[in-house]
Order: sequence, then structure tokens, then C-alpha cells
Amino acid sequence: MKSKSLVVAMATMLALSTEADASKLASELATTARYYPNAANSYNKYSSMYSGYYTNNNRNNYSSWFNPTRYTGTITRTVTTKINGVLVTKIYTTVNGRTTVRVIISDGKPTVVNRPTTPPTRPVVDTKPVVTPTQPVVDKKPVEAPTQPVVDKKPVEPPVQPVVDKKPVETPTRPIVRNPVENPSQPIVDTKPVVDTPTQPIVDTKPVREHEPPISDTGPIIIRPSKPIATRSPIVASDVPTRGEQWNDRSRGYNLRDPNNKANVTLDGSGVIVGILDSGFKNYMMANDIEKKFGNRAEIIETGRSAPSSATHGIMVAEMVGGGVRSNNGVAPKAKLLLADITRTTANGTGLSASASFYNDLWNRGARIFNQSYGIPKPLTYFNNDSRSMYYYERQFDSSILNFYKNKVKDGGLFIWAAGNNRGDKDPSVQAGLPHYMPELEKGWISVVALATRSSNSLGNFEWSNLLPYSQAGVAKNWTVSAMGDYVFNLRGSNVVSSGSSFAAPAVTGTAALVKQKYPWMDGNLIKQSILTTATDIGARGVDDVYGWGLLNVEKATNGPARFDKGLAFADNVTVNIPTGRYEFSNDIDGDAGLVKNGRGELVLSGASTFEGVTTLNEGAITINGKKYASKVNVGNRGTLVANSTTLENGVNNEGTFVNQGYSTINNNYIASAQSTLVSDLGSNLNVKGEVDLNNSTLALTAEKDGKAQYVTAKGVTTSAITSDTAIKGNFGAIETSGLLNATAVKTSENEISATVSRKNVADYVNETTSGEAMWENVAMALENSFTTLDSQIEENKGTTTATNDSFAQQAAVLQNSIANANTQSVVLDSLSGQIYASAQALTFENAETVNKDLSNRLVMLGALDNIGNTAGVWVTGIYGNGTLKEAGFGEGKTNTYAGQLGFDKQFTDDVILGAALNYSKADVSFNRYGGSSKADGIGASLYARVGNKHKTPWYVQGRVGYGSVDSDVERNIILADNNVSTAKINHRDKVLSAYVESGYDFKMGNLAFTPFVGLNHDVVRRGAFSEENSQFGLTADKATYKQTSGLVGLRTSLDVNVAGMKTTLQGYVNHQKAFNDEDLSFKASYTGLQDAKFDVKGIGLAKSKTWVGVGALTEVNKNTSLYVNYDLKLTKSKGHNNVVTAGVRVTF
Repeated sequence: MKSKSLVVAMATMLALSTEADASKLASELATTARYYPNAANSYNKYSSMYSGYYTNNNRNNYSSWFNPTRYTGTITRTVTTKINGVLVTKIYTTVNGRTTVRVIISDGKPTVVNRPTTPPTRPVVDTKPVVTPTQPVVDKKPVEAPTQPVVDKKPVEPPVQPVVDKKPVETPTRPIVRNPVENPSQPIVDTKPVVDTPTQPIVDTKPVREHEPPISDTGPIIIRPSKPIATRSPIVASDVPTRGEQWNDRSRGYNLRDPNNKANVTLDGSGVIVGILDSGFKNYMMANDIEKKFGNRAEIIETGRSAPSSATHGIMVAEMVGGGVRSNNGVAPKAKLLLADITRTTANGTGLSASASFYNDLWNRGARIFNQSYGIPKPLTYFNNDSRSMYYYERQFDSSILNFYKNKVKDGGLFIWAAGNNRGDKDPSVQAGLPHYMPELEKGWISVVALATRSSNSLGNFEWSNLLPYSQAGVAKNWTVSAMGDYVFNLRGSNVVSSGSSFAAPAVTGTAALVKQKYPWMDGNLIKQSILTTATDIGARGVDDVYGWGLLNVEKATNGPARFDKGLAFADNVTVNIPTGRYEFSNDIDGDAGLVKNGRGELVLSGASTFEGVTTLNEGAITINGKKYASKVNVGNRGTLVANSTTLENGVNNEGTFVNQGYSTINNNYIASAQSTLVSDLGSNLNVKGEVDLNNSTLALTAEKDGKAQYVTAKGVTTSAITSDTAIKGNFGAIETSGLLNATAVKTSENEISATVSRKNVADYVNETTSGEAMWENVAMALENSFTTLDSQIEENKGTTTATNDSFAQQAAVLQNSIANANTQSVVLDSLSGQIYASAQALTFENAETVNKDLSNRLVMLGALDNIGNTAGVWVTGIYGNGTLKEAGFGEGKTNTYAGQLGFDKQFTDDVILGAALNYSKADVSFNRYGGSSKADGIGASLYARVGNKHKTPWYVQGRVGYGSVDSDVERNIILADNNVSTAKINHRDKVLSAYVESGYDFKMGNLAFTPFVGLNHDVVRRGAFSEENSQFGLTADKATYKQTSGLVGLRTSLDVNVAGMKTTLQGYVNHQKAFNDEDLSFKASYTGLQDAKFDVKGIGLAKSKTWVGVGALTEVNKNTSLYVNYDLKLTKSKGHNNVVTAGVRVTF
């Protein structure tokens, strides 16, 4: 009783002694509230992420010591502390800057507390029972309600006096106890007790002296990697912290608004599935929050569990992983989240408990990255690996879960754990540190230490000097990374500041999702390597006992590993398997391990590579971009090593392909097998300081320089392919290059081999490698003509291009490669044909024929009418036509025409009919084989006449003359390579002049008539000038005129019938037309980028012979109105066909 009274008295004195600082405390609180004006209503600190019923069934009691109301000018702060069963409550009230303190003690007897309670000298009974392995108990912390956030210190346990946990010493002669102890009053005494004193203040084992220089090294640092970490990049950051925990990486600064360095990352986690096991997902009160934060990206997995309305912990954890656009916290805002609510409620309280079935469900749904922000609130060293002990670590786990962990780590899974929230703990929880007992899990395991504010007074202050760690890395340092643990969340419309490793872990999980998005072929171990080796070194240099590998650096982690480490790879080499695609590691890479590259994809290393192990390139490609490469390289027979002006320090053994681009140096030997190939581009040189043995290998020469295609003239370019400081052994057994190039190599001295590359004649090459299609031959001749002109200009300029032809030469270089590529040759040649400018003119001629045919039919029907009348008649006709334009060796065009004519005519005498008509047309043609498309709008006028009267003479003569204007829009793609496509859009205006005359003789037999006839047709089309400006290989052409004159002979028949008192004349005809001249519609043009070189462009020409057939009907509805319809078909032997349908009405008045 005296002891309890003393404690109460000490508590009262402590409360009174703090009254003088109350105003200062209130001021700090108000400052924090202003700093987060939307968050002042609710602050929540998670001092532990666990529930408390571990094996002894003791629950953590959380004392509320920071429970402010919304900042309104009056601030109330309540501090409640339970000391040895005595409840002391201090209430701080601040009104207008003045603070008062009220102390409430449960038994009214004041006690002063001014230092930690000293543990008793005698052993204290531990109520923790022995738990059998078949009944593991997992401790989880209940989730706090966001509307009443609680800021907790180190968990306080409820015994009536300070707890001294004892680990039993079990002698070998004693039988192992495997069942719970029936009588917990029988203590098990541990000779090395663990003291857990509830009132003991938090003591950081590595204090920060804010007003002193950063901590310096006092001795050698021992870290897991067998070699020291290489010197970091030079200082580039301006905001490197100078106070607080030691900051060792000068290349990165600290931004309190972006503590994990994610702001510049454009990745978003798309396509990556993350599994999160936590609480609150089955809390119906949080359904709206889940929808707002994650939308349809979150899928709640059925676990059979439910959460109380206060459970929100998992919502905040999930938001850290993948909160959407409304959240500033989400690291991977488009990742798919599988949410498993593992809340478990028992008589001892509410906590978290996973099962193997939950994990398997997540795995089967595609999750390979798992976040676990929970665990047992005891450091892993509280347990042991003695299976006879009641503290045996496996007693805390179900065996099926341990088997799942082992199997899925082996299968590439990654498990990320919160380390714990006890500032006095030098080791993480047993879950986060499980690889300490099960080393096979380390490949896919990450423990995350949280950095958080020093005290409640500075909650929300993220300055670096204000941060300290919670539970530290300790024996788990080699799989530990650190991250910020304090964040602002919005829950049910209220903002809270939450703190703990519960929220540091999902920041790492979100980063893992980004790494997986960028490198989808990475397994959990490679993702882990990327995150740990790119962490910013803080605290003691190297991998330390507090922060592990250092502070999370999201941006750097998404650029691949920064170290190849045997300890992380669990092998002598880091193995990278890229099935397809091109991926880049842009960080500098050091380390003691080597690199093994498998898979057909390409790995680009753009940083300095100083790792010490050997590089084994089995398959695919490794590209080294311009930096030092310290590793020896062995290139397998399916591998390709690309050196871009690189220094290779330790030699190359080449059994596959070695591509040298630029000036590269090998500071050791280059040994080639007979089956290997050395690829050298223009202007490149490979200098070998050591021995060179070519062994009759192959030299392949390319027309590239610095990775960019170069134009090669017919004369060629000579360069040094390989030089050596020693005599070169052997020579190349074969010289290869692409199809459009010629190549030779000469050993000019014992230390040098020179190579010459020149181009072939394009027309000859295309004829040799293609089927000889006319369109391709025309393109090849055009290219050769242009290249010959370009060659002359380059030679005149001493082998270099000029400002006027440089752009054209660059694009010509692209063509030299693509024409020689079997995969692109036909596409490129097709697109360069420009045939549409020739072939589309055939459509213009067809439209003139269509108008002519409609007027011809109109005149014939006028001759058949009984009631022409001696007054004016008006008629209108609608026309539709479609057909094809084709010719062997060219692309085929599909045509469509919509047109109409409006006419006026009158019979001036018995034998003469005169008339005039206006026409309008819209036509289009689309060519296959990348020929392009054209749309033409035309307008025209015609005069027509007929001489002859069916009642007086069987002879007739009829004809028309017409003039039209056509406005054409042409669009086509100009393809120089797969990745070099431009679209040409031009307009040209054309003029059309047409004339037609026909004469025939009617033979009558009652109502049946036969009319043989002959005719003459003449059409002239004058195409306007055009220029395609969007490509160096666009076409430029002046105006061109096309003409065709043809004669025809035909037979027409008609039959008069009466239907319902109306006369109907049925007609049919056939005629054959032959041109007097060949018109192939070709024209002179040049490429826009080199207009000095002219060439012919050809396309589908006009048919010399064609046949028309048609049928029609004319009905005289009454003496003033007649209706007519016709169908005409044009046939050619090889140039396609055309269908024309017309229908109209004539009204006499």
C-alpha cells in the first residue's frame, strides 16, 4: 500500500512540474494544427501495428496521451497513464494562449514519478503459457477508429507490477513440455530475463545531436556484402540534411514533402497485382472510402471475416500502396489491389490472423507481392529456434503458412513486412525477421523500418532532424530498408496523421509494384535487390543495424539495381532472364557478384558498372552505353554484346556476337571463336590493349555511326575495324554486310584491319531480290537516279553532305537499310511508288465517260419520244458508279462516284434538238499496297444536240462538248522504315475537256428497232502541280496534260410496249471502243528533298480497248412527263471495270 501511495504522489508532483511548460506545449499543438489546417481535428499515432494476444494471452493496453479536438482556438489535451495499477489523468486546456492543467488520480493519493520504475530484484512469474506447435497464436493489434485517433507510446502490458519475462532454461533431462501449463502460477524462470517496464521512457540507442556535426565513423563497418559499397555519385543535391540522423549519400537530398522521392516517377503500377492482408476491408462503414480511394482497382477477397466499425487500419495501408488520384500517398496509383480482411475477434480482443488459404487465394488471383503491416509486439530475439522451448519461433505460426512462405519465395513471391513500432527494440518483430530463423525465406523477404517524429509535440513535422526510427533492423539488417512512417490520411471526411511502420511498409510495397511494372520479368528477389541496393545510405555507413540498407528511394529503385551482391542474390551471380523486349538499368552498379543474362530480350546498362564478378551472356543482348565496365564478359553463341564507346576493363571471350559502336577499348584480351562475329559500324574502332585472336571469325560491317544509319555512296567509306597494341593473331574468315552494301576488309598492318563499305546499284539490287513487279522497278530506278545525284554532290564536297542535302542523305541512309531488309522491303517500295498521282487520273477520265454516257443515253431517248413538244423541257438525272482500277504490277484501286446532272433542252425544228446541262460529282478511289486514297469534287457544263427525226428519216447525228473542273485531295503514307512513317496530304486542281459525236441508222420492224452506230470520243485532262512536303521522299511535280482519242462502233435495239395506257421503250446496247493512242498517265517528278534529280512516276494507265454494254427503259407517263432508268457496264481486259446506274425525269412545259 505504501508503494502505491508513493507512486500516486510522484505522479501528482510530475503533473504540477509540467504546468510551467503547458503554454509552450499548447503553442506547439496549435502550430501543428495550422501546418495541417484540414487535419487538425484528428491525429492518430500507431505506436504498434499489432494486437496483443501472443502466446501468454496478455493484451497490450494503449494509453491515450494525445487526443486533441478540432483546432478552433480552444485546445484540450488529455494524458492518461496507468502506473502499477494507479490511473493518473492530466487535462491540459488552452484558451486564447493561456493553459491550465487539471490532475485526476484514481485513489486520491498523489505519487511523484520522475524516472523509470526499477524492476524488482526477485523473479516475477511470467503468465505466458507454453503453446503447442499445432496451436500457434498470432498477435495482431486492433485497428483504431479514425474518428478518435490515439497516439500511443510503447505498448503497456497490464500486470500489477513491472513485468520481467523469463525464458525458461530447459535441461536435457527434463521432458519437453508440449501442452499448455495447467497451473500458470508455477513460474518458469529464465536466467536471462527480458524486462518490459511500462513506464520506461523511449530511449533511442542512436541519439541525434541536432547542434553537433553528423556522426563520423569511428571504426571499420561490417556489412553483409563481402566487398565495400563503391563510392557514390558526386554531390549534385542542394538539400542534403546537415542535422538529424546521418545522411551519407550526397547525390540525393531530402524533401519533406516527398520523403520517399517518388514525385518524378511516371510509372503508376498498371498491370501489377498486389495482395494486402489487413483489417477494415469488410467494415461496412468504410465501403464508401474504399470506393473513392480505389474505384474498381480494389477487389475484396472473401475470407469469412468481418471487421468492427472502428477498423480502418487496412484502408490506410492500402492507400499507401495504391491510393488513386485523390490521394497524395499512393505510390502505385493504378495497381490492382487484392484486399483480404484478416480481422479476428476472440474473447481476448480483436486482432489480425492470416491463414494459408487466404494467401493461396491471393496467389491464385495473380498476386506476387504481398503487404503485411502487422505482427507480434516482441522482437524476434524474444524467441529462439530451440524446438524444445516454449519460445520456439514456430509456435507463433501455423505450419501451413510457413510452407506457403517457403514455396512461394522459391516461386518468385515477395513478402514485405512492417518491422514494428517499439523505439526501444533493436530488432524487428518475429514476422519481419523470420529469415533469421528460416534463411531460405530471405530471397523474397523485406522488413521495413519506419522513420517517424520524435515525440507527440512535433507530430506532423516531417523535417529530417525531427525523425527517429521505431523498431530497428538489428539481425534483419540484410533484408531491411527504411521509409517514412508518418502520413496524412482522409477517413470518412476527416484528416488524420498516422504514424508507424504499418505505413512505411506499404510505401515499399507500392515501390515494388512500380519496379514490377517497369520490369515485368523480375521475380521477387530481383525486385528486392532493386529496392534495397538503391536505398539512400543513412545512419552508420553501409548496411547498418538501425536502418538496414537505408532510406527508400522510389525513383532510383525504378531504374534497376545499384549493386550486384552475392548476399542478396544468394549466388555468385545475379541472374537476369528477359524473355523479350528492351529494358534499361540506368543506375551505376557495383558489388561483388557477377551477371548472368538469359532470355532473348535486351538489357541496357547505361550507368558505370564496377561490379567484380564475371558477366555471362548466354542469350539475348547486353548493351553497355558509354561507361566503364569492369566485369570480364563471356559471350555465348546465342548472345550479343553491344559496346557503345565503352571501356571494357577485363576482356571479352566471344562465341556469339560482339557489336562495337563508336570508339571502344578492351583493356585486356579479345578472344574470338571461329563461329563468332564482330560487328563494326562506320567510323567505329575497337582498340585492344591485350591479345587479339580472330580465329577466322566473321566481320560484319554496318552503315551506322553512333547508332544512327549513315548514307553510303557508291565509292564507299574506309575505316579501321580493329586495332591492337600487340600483333593480331589470325584474320577474319568472312566479311558480311547488309544486302544493299558491298564490304571488304584488309589487314593493313600486323596491328590493324581496315574495312570499306560502299553501296550497290538500287535498281540492280531490287531486280535481283524481287519478283520484278513494274511498280518496284520504277521506284528502284527513281531511287538510283536520285542516289547517283546525291553521290556526286557528296564527292564534290569532299565526302561530306551539305546543308541542302544533309536531311535527304539521312533519310536515304534509312532507306539503304530498309530496302535490304526482307521484312520491310516490299512495304517501303510500295509506299514510295506515288502511283496514285498517275492512277487516280484514270478515275477522272472515267468520270468524263460517265457524264458522256448519260448524255448519250439522254439523246437517244429524246429520239424515241412521241411527245417532245415545241417548248422547253427540263430534266434531272442521278448517277451512281463504282468499279476498279487495276493493272499487273501496281496497286488496285476501288472507285465510287456520286453525281447528278440538270439539263434544259428544246426541239427547235422537226429535225433539231438542242440542250445544255450542268453536272456535279463526288468521286473517291482507295488503293491497296500503301497506294493511298484520293477524293475528287467535280463540276462541269455541257452543250448537246441531236439532228434527225424518227418519223422522217432513219439517220441521226448526236453529240456533246463539255468542260469541267476537278478539285482533288490526296493522302498517302510514305514509309522509309518500321519507325519512319510520314503522311503526305496534298491538293491539286485539274481541268477536263470532253467531246463526243455519234451517228447511226434506225432499222424498224413494227415496234422493234435496231440501230447500228459509230462514234468518236476525245478527252483531255490537265492535272495541277503538287508537292509533298512532309517527307524528304515526298514527290514534287509540275503540271501534266493527258489526252486520249478513241473511236467506237456499236449496236442498239429498242422495243415499244404499252403498259396501263403508258408507252414504255425498252432499250439495250453494246459498243466497243478503241483508243488511237497509248496513255499510261506517267509524269516527271523529283523527291522533295533532292529536286535536282528527275525521274518518271508510273501508275495504272488508260485502257486502250474497252467494251460498254447497257440496258434502259423510258416511260412516257403523260405527254408532259417521262421517266427513265439505265444501267451501263464498262469492261476492259486487264484494267478493271466500272458500273453506272442512272435514273431521271423529264418535264415538258
